[in-house]
Amino acid sequence: MYSAFSRLLLLGVGTLIVFFLVLIGLRQVGLQRQFQAFDHPLLKDRTFWIVASKNFTEVAPPYTAAAYTAALAIDPQMMFELPLHRSADGVWFVYPSYQLSDLTEQNGFPERLTWDELATLDGAYQFQDSNGEFPFRGKGHKLVTLEEVASLFPKTRFVLSFFDPKGSFVQEAATLINRLDLGQRAVIHSPFSKFVRELKKVEPLWVYGNDSPTLDRAVLLTNLHLEPLASLPSDVIIGNLTRMGSSVLTPELVKEIKRQNKKLILIVDDYTPTIPKWILSSLDGVLTNRAEWAARQFRAVPP
Repeated sequence: MYSAFSRLLLLGVGTLIVFFLVLIGLRQVGLQRQFQAFDHPLLKDRTFWIVASKNFTEVAPPYTAAAYTAALAIDPQMMFELPLHRSADGVWFVYPSYQLSDLTEQNGFPERLTWDELATLDGAYQFQDSNGEFPFRGKGHKLVTLEEVASLFPKTRFVLSFFDPKGSFVQEAATLINRLDLGQRAVIHSPFSKFVRELKKVEPLWVYGNDSPTLDRAVLLTNLHLEPLASLPSDVIIGNLTRMGSSVLTPELVKEIKRQNKKLILIVDDYTPTIPKWILSSLDGVLTNRAEWAARQFRAVPP
C-alpha cells in the first residue's frame, strides 16, 4: 500500500515539475518575440491623451455639439470617444446605447429610425443635473452625426467606437472615414471583434483599439504567468484596472503591453476613484467621464 502511494506521489510531483518546465519554456518563447511600433502620426504623438467619454461635463448635455465645444474649452487637446450607431437610411450618428429613451423623449431602437426622424428628437431630454432637474429640455440640443462632429472640430482626434455586431457595414464605414479624412486622427474601435477584424482587411494602416475578448485572453494568460504569449493585434489598449472585482491591468500585463510597443489608455470612471502610482509612468492617456479632473491632473503636471 505504501509503495503504491509513493508511486502516485512521485507521479504527481513529476507531473508538476513537467508542467512548470513547460510554462517556463513557453514563457521564454514569448519573451523571444520582437515588436516594432507601428509608424503612424497618431501613435508618434507623445502628448498625454485625455479622451472624454459619457457625461464629461454638466455645462452641456452629453453627446451634443455643445458638450464637445465645452470640453475643448477646458483642454484644446481633448480627444473624444464617439459611440457610433447607424440609422435605418445609413447615417452614422453619435449615440451611447440601444435605447432611445436613454437620451431622448422617444422609445425604441435608434437604428430603426431614419436620420430625418432622429434629427427631430431632443438629445438632452433625459439629461439630469446634480439637483435632479432637467435644465436642457427643449433648448434645441439635437443628436449629431459623425460627419457633423468631424466638420465642427477639424483638428480634434477621436476614438470611434462602431456598433456593428455582424460587421455588415464595414466597407460603408471605411468609405465614410476616408471621405471625412479621419484616418490620420482617429483610433478605430468596436465592442465587436468582427467589425475591427474585417475593417483591418480593408484599411490595415489605420490605428485600431482592442476589443474586450482580446484583453480578456491576455488577462487569462497573465494569470498563468504566460503574458509574453499574449496576442495584442491592436495598436492601442484601452482597459480598466479592475472589472467586477477582478484585476485586469496588472503590473505584469502592463509591462507586456509596453514591451509590445502599444499605447495604454486607462479607463477612469466613477468606479476608479484614484489611479495607483505604479501605473502612472506606463500610461499614454486616460478615457474618462471626468474631463475637468483629467485636465487638472495631467496637463498641469506630466504624469
